[in-house]
Amino acid sequence: MAFDAEIGTVNSCLLINCPSSTQKSSSSSEEILRIYQRAMGAASNGIVIVDANQPNLPIVYCNPAFAKITGYTADEVLGKNCRFLQGKDTDPGAIEQIRQAIRQGQECCVILKNYRKDSVAFWNELTISPVQDSHGKITHFIGIQNDITKRKEAEDSLQKAYEELEKRVDKRTATLKKINKKLRVEIVERQKVEAALRESEARFRAIFERAAIGIALINMEGQTVVSNPALQKMLGYSNEELRQMKFTDFTYPDDINKNLQLYHKMIAGEIDHYQMEKRYYHKDGQIVWANLIVSLVRDAHGKPLFSVSMVKNISDRKQAETELKLSQERLNFLLSSNPVVIYSCKAFGDYGATFMSENVRSLFGYEPEEFVSDSGFWANHIHPEDTPRVFANLVHLFEHDYHNHEYRFLHKNGKYVWVYDQTKLIRDNQGNPLEILGYWADISDRKETEDKLKISLKEKEVLLKEIHHRVKNNLQVISSLLKLQSGYINDPQTLALFSDSQNRVKAMALIHEKLYQSADLAKISLAEYIHQLADNLINSYALKANNIKLNISVDNLFLDVDTAIPCGLIVNELLSNSLKYAFPDGRSGKIEINFKLLEEQKLYLKISDNGIGLPADFQLEEAESLGLQLVYNLTEQLGGNLTIDSGNGTSFKIIFRPSISSLY
Repeated sequence: MAFDAEIGTVNSCLLINCPSSTQKSSSSSEEILRIYQRAMGAASNGIVIVDANQPNLPIVYCNPAFAKITGYTADEVLGKNCRFLQGKDTDPGAIEQIRQAIRQGQECCVILKNYRKDSVAFWNELTISPVQDSHGKITHFIGIQNDITKRKEAEDSLQKAYEELEKRVDKRTATLKKINKKLRVEIVERQKVEAALRESEARFRAIFERAAIGIALINMEGQTVVSNPALQKMLGYSNEELRQMKFTDFTYPDDINKNLQLYHKMIAGEIDHYQMEKRYYHKDGQIVWANLIVSLVRDAHGKPLFSVSMVKNISDRKQAETELKLSQERLNFLLSSNPVVIYSCKAFGDYGATFMSENVRSLFGYEPEEFVSDSGFWANHIHPEDTPRVFANLVHLFEHDYHNHEYRFLHKNGKYVWVYDQTKLIRDNQGNPLEILGYWADISDRKETEDKLKISLKEKEVLLKEIHHRVKNNLQVISSLLKLQSGYINDPQTLALFSDSQNRVKAMALIHEKLYQSADLAKISLAEYIHQLADNLINSYALKANNIKLNISVDNLFLDVDTAIPCGLIVNELLSNSLKYAFPDGRSGKIEINFKLLEEQKLYLKISDNGIGLPADFQLEEAESLGLQLVYNLTEQLGGNLTIDSGNGTSFKIIFRPSISSLY
């Protein structure tokens, strides 16, 4: 009986502003008690109150909605800690959040996975608020739970809960009559009950005022009777301002009809409560999104008295949903308008697609669902000749996390499309493959152009080879004519001039011969060219070269024709001079040719001998020799720097920087 009285005093807080609640008579308190009992019983949220002064935080009160949600009766719940609803898979983080809130005396709202008495799991949105006495000491905690798992099942069972509530109300009414009879005999006992009533009213007034969600009592005319601070803060109005307004005054116009339809259904008894997401106008004009739960309180004859509205601000969630929707729409637009097809696929097995952008239709003619629904769709449409290479090359993706390749894919029209496939491997924190992201680009036009270019290039290579061949032949004809003409010359000096000219022509002809024989028609091997050029000159000066040793050191370089011809002529002139003049009277000696690449892409050419050297007053700029003038002019043509050293024989050094395109 004491517990029934406690329930009565707990429920009475919801009408603390009603005029009847200030009356002191016992009969008025009983009437208020019955109204509050119905209000608490009508609440669709589970409500429990725990004693904060006991170490185990025992439950001292629970409403019928709590019993309905959990399956436990009040007798089974009283004295227990709410942990009995938890299971092994209840989120430990949420439990720790509750513990922290209780230790610090703060409000919190968490979502827990709880278990009913029949071991069936349900999801519980639980709001916990502390209750303080007049000295600021926390005396109790109130928990408001909302079963968000199976609202339909909750609605079906709610009617039974109300029927059970009516029986309990009748039983408690009979009990209260017995109490009142005893109160008339025993005045002291009545005073204790009234004191407990006042204490309970004060406690639940604090709970009502400190609840984290908005609560309001609305009369049958739609006006607010009383509202708690949470609702006032949410809407920006004071309690007195709200009392002068109907709920339609601060409801967003587009939501009024739906709200009224549900409200009238509840009044007509078609539903016992309703829930909806709606928009309110804040006093400053801003829109507030809220989750509204409305329950109806009726008198003993079934006449509606007032409704209880519980309002939770969900503006942040709605804003997040709006931003997510905008982000998704942006992404969908980018994916659909992008010229490349974006996809993701499994990182194992047959690499079946897990996502495919809509624009795959324009690339291959297939629907995105065809790729996703059939895990082997991608692999089965690769050109048979390309399939082994594509799958073999995937090893590079798992080694480097990035890979790109080109292959042919079967279009729905029966033709193959060349695609460029760029992929990236996504891994988890432990480095294990999770998924492959990639994109396809149509490169059919590029491949067709490349094929045409290859054919054209092949034709040009044949033509260029023919040109080099003909130039070489023509130079050989000129060399032969010079040789033929020299047969009619008796003057040794003139004959030497013809021989020098013939060697120069041979040097140029040799370049075109090398280009004709080279796989690269734009470059020739410098080492091969210098060696063959030197061999030709040695053969030309066979008698004079008998006692001369030739050392050649040339880096493995390749030069274009514009650089190779001046270099070849320089080597021809300087080597010829050494053979002709450095070792008179059959002397023995040594000639060295060095050609190498220096730092900063500079070329170094040195031709030296240990012969008799140049005259002491020799000046290259004043030399009358055609060969040395040619060397000087060719060095300037290359943009090089020429130095001569006659300290021990003769040494010509040339350093120049060729163009980047002429050297590799």
